[in-house]
Amino acid sequence: MTAFLTYLLQVCLSVSLFLLIYLVVFRGKTFFQLNRTFLLIGLVLSFIIPIVTIPAGYLPEESVIQRISTDHIDSEYLPGFFSKEGAEGNPIDVATILAMAYVAGITVFIVRFLSGLYAMLGLKRKATRVMLYGFPVFMIESFPTCSFIHTIIASRGADRMEIEHEQIHIRQKHWIDRLVAEVASIILWFNPVMILYKRVLKNEHEFLADRAVISQTMDIESYVHCLLNATKRFSGIPVTSHFGSPTIKKRIVMLTKNQTPSYQTMFYFVIVPVIAFLLVAFQNSPLPTGTIRKTTIAQRPQNIPTGSPVDKASIKETFGFGRKFNNATKKVQNHTGIDFVTDEGVNVMATADGVIAEVNFNDLKGNFVVVRHSDEFVTQYYHLLKSTVKTGAPVKKGEVIGLVGSTGSYSTSNHLHYEVLRNNKPVDPADYLNEK
Repeated sequence: MTAFLTYLLQVCLSVSLFLLIYLVVFRGKTFFQLNRTFLLIGLVLSFIIPIVTIPAGYLPEESVIQRISTDHIDSEYLPGFFSKEGAEGNPIDVATILAMAYVAGITVFIVRFLSGLYAMLGLKRKATRVMLYGFPVFMIESFPTCSFIHTIIASRGADRMEIEHEQIHIRQKHWIDRLVAEVASIILWFNPVMILYKRVLKNEHEFLADRAVISQTMDIESYVHCLLNATKRFSGIPVTSHFGSPTIKKRIVMLTKNQTPSYQTMFYFVIVPVIAFLLVAFQNSPLPTGTIRKTTIAQRPQNIPTGSPVDKASIKETFGFGRKFNNATKKVQNHTGIDFVTDEGVNVMATADGVIAEVNFNDLKGNFVVVRHSDEFVTQYYHLLKSTVKTGAPVKKGEVIGLVGSTGSYSTSNHLHYEVLRNNKPVDPADYLNEK
């Protein structure tokens, strides 16, 4: 779930960037179709870019966020900043709370969206279908002129220009943009930026329809008069376009504005470096399970795990690597590390230089720490009483990273479960216990 929450954050950042560029560079320009295209492509790409992975050879060296393969880590384990201990030592899973809140919110917005669609279909069934000014129109008394997908709804007495305006919306398929924006706003219901994004996209639709009507009638004065007299009531139903929108003043300004010089169309190529920037920026996010990237931690002797992770004098008993009987499950299972039985509170030390890749709690592993030493070596320390380091911090060989405990459902006594992974596969830690 953490990966999905991270993905949503990246989508929000992308949407915000595309909207900012529109507001700073393109708003007010008379390239209405280009503006519409930019906003729609930007919205769609915001959901695609975060899941695109660029081959490591095409990326610059990483310097802030390093990656490890997570083949050996269960996908439900959460980064340390999503889990912290309460007053009694019980883990407070913030990610789960956020996930529940997100699901509740998206459910409310889906119900709201479907209710609106149902209401519009109900109005259509009750309306009287007539031919008005040569267009099929569903007539409802005292209802604002609007279009819904391929349907025009209006009240008796609607002006011809209103009907032509809504016909343009249908012909140019503006409802598809509105539908995409509505779905995006449901997914990102918590992001207020989507309110403005939908608004500016709708404005571009209105500008396009206004200009198309004027090009047909060549009577801008009558059209402006029609806009000023248009009712400003709205149906409140999603994916609808209303002739009497609250942006009438802006629409009149854009109708009478001089055309933007054509050479300024070159500014739309800004989308290329923006996409490139987002692609590279989001490569520094947690990757899906099983991926590995080029890193800046070189393989040096100090990055090879050697020695014991606990004071040898404190060790009471050890359980080795391989097929072992598990006291918790009462089954013979593959034991992927060594258990050091010792007293609670004994210092747990990193066995080589590296970077703290994860500090977390899991029901099976208890409190645990993962240290990434190089592209080749990773060590893991389970069932800690507590950790003393934070994710992303550098660590030196022999530095204390936690205390021995008995946390997690697989632990039946105070001990440290210690694993060494080489090229993402568990190997026998006994081969690395002797100092070199």
